[in-house]
Amino acid sequence: MISPDTSRWARVGETANAEYFAVLPGVLALVPREGAIEVSETARDNARFLNDHGHREGRPVAVIAFVDRVASLDSAARKVYNTDADSTAVCGVALVGGTMLGRAVATVFLAFVKPRGMAFRVFGDYHEALSWARALYASQGPDSRPPMFSSSGDQARRRG
Repeated sequence: MISPDTSRWARVGETANAEYFAVLPGVLALVPREGAIEVSETARDNARFLNDHGHREGRPVAVIAFVDRVASLDSAARKVYNTDADSTAVCGVALVGGTMLGRAVATVFLAFVKPRGMAFRVFGDYHEALSWARALYASQGPDSRPPMFSSSGDQARRRG
């Protein structure tokens, strides 16, 4: 099981079944509580947290989700992620799993959850996931922000 050492990360919030940490600027860790069961209500809370956090950042963030701690992910939760995930707030999710169950949860998630404009990838190693998330966030540089996040100065420079 891949269980992250969160002692060096800044805790930025929590939901009923997960804690969130800032790993690097623009990269969040989603650490489910041990044995987390993801249903529509918890999925809605987690999607809302991620969307709100990304909007506060002013550009889409990358997320590293530690799926070994998830005991189940039901179909209603998958539907919520398809409809509520906002690519203007989250650019991608690295699903990190080292156990058979964790990899199964990640595979099922990838098979059924496909929010537009958002990248997903499964990793068996945290450091590989971090490298991918860091690069993904960097690719969302200030010039790639949706117009709703652009400052008036940015818009003037683009027109000029």
